Amino acid sequence: MKNRYLRIQTNYYKIVDRPNLDGTTTQVLTKWQRKTILEDHGKEFLKDIPKYDGFVTKPSHVNYQLEIGTHYNNYHKIEGDVKQGNFETTESFLKQIFKDQYPLFLDYLSLLWCKPLHILPILCLVSKERETGKTTFLNWIKSIFQQNMKILRTEDLRSNFNSDWADRLIIAIDEAKFAKPSDSEIIKNLSTARHSNKEGKGKDRYEIPFFGKFIITSNHNSDFVLIDPEEIRYWVVELEKPTFKIADFEEKLKAELPAIKYYIQNRKIRTKPKGRMWFSKEDIHTEALDRVVKGSNMSLEKEFAAILLHKLEDVEVEEIKFTLTDIQDLLKERFVTKTFTQIKQVIENKWGLTVSSNSTSYSYYRKIFNEYRKEWEVIREPRKGRVYTFHKELLERL
Repeated sequence: MKNRYLRIQTNYYKIVDRPNLDGTTTQVLTKWQRKTILEDHGKEFLKDIPKYDGFVTKPSHVNYQLEIGTHYNNYHKIEGDVKQGNFETTESFLKQIFKDQYPLFLDYLSLLWCKPLHILPILCLVSKERETGKTTFLNWIKSIFQQNMKILRTEDLRSNFNSDWADRLIIAIDEAKFAKPSDSEIIKNLSTARHSNKEGKGKDRYEIPFFGKFIITSNHNSDFVLIDPEEIRYWVVELEKPTFKIADFEEKLKAELPAIKYYIQNRKIRTKPKGRMWFSKEDIHTEALDRVVKGSNMSLEKEFAAILLHKLEDVEVEEIKFTLTDIQDLLKERFVTKTFTQIKQVIENKWGLTVSSNSTSYSYYRKIFNEYRKEWEVIREPRKGRVYTFHKELLERL
């Protein structure tokens, strides 16, 4: 009974078996009041309750340790057997999704299991059609990694409160559509981050090691996220409707979990590490990725025009002049990071505008809140440089 209770720093916890809908239980750590323990078990009971200096999160599926020094490991131990066996239904399911890249996915899965701290690509499963297996895939991955995986909605990613997913191994976003460039930037930056800030409602924000891997599913196969042509972090796989049906499919997947866990733990990883995300850009390249890159360029162009138009309308003028640096700074305010070359490609190649031949004087407008008058006002700042001129009519048309 005593090992069901813990004291971590000055707080008491109880390990509770929470019932699941499928009849199984999941162990969860729940705060428990000291006075309740005294009421239930008496004062002497407290002496033998294990005590820890704090939490630490160290992922492991092969040599799991509950205690790391004087700290309690917040990473959840994988429940269930790991034993050799047949997994032909699982293999058929994965081959239907990944086709020729099936061996590559096995390496991805083995890396998740055996090297959980290693950075991996953002895996994206997309399809316009329904019933292609995207949600089944997420549920299957979660059945392997259990509480160490969290499935989110797109809007969850925008919240400052991330305590329920910041220390998970796998962060999945189901039916994703990242309409804002800032959403894409959050995913992209976190995918290679080594540290992140964890924050819960009513709790202080603090830095933690970050080792999360992102899996995204979407019905928007060409514009669910913004991807640059030179980006190496995304592995985009387009799904088709299964060409076959298997009786008792999900039950067979569940029955084969011990065998697939044994296989990914003991198989040899075929690919050699070729960069910080293990796989090279060529390894994970697909036609589906090319389609998203093309769609991203179109989405970025619209977003770019909207930002400029908003600025123009904000200061109530019909035309406005910007240098490349001005434009880059405007984009950064919206969490869009682009090089001068990328910006010029849109302005000159797509919109047909030209930069002034010489450095010229122009006005840069800012809208600020006047604390004395308690109202917004536009101030004009004289600047000098080679500028592009943007007309309201053009931006509205775009």
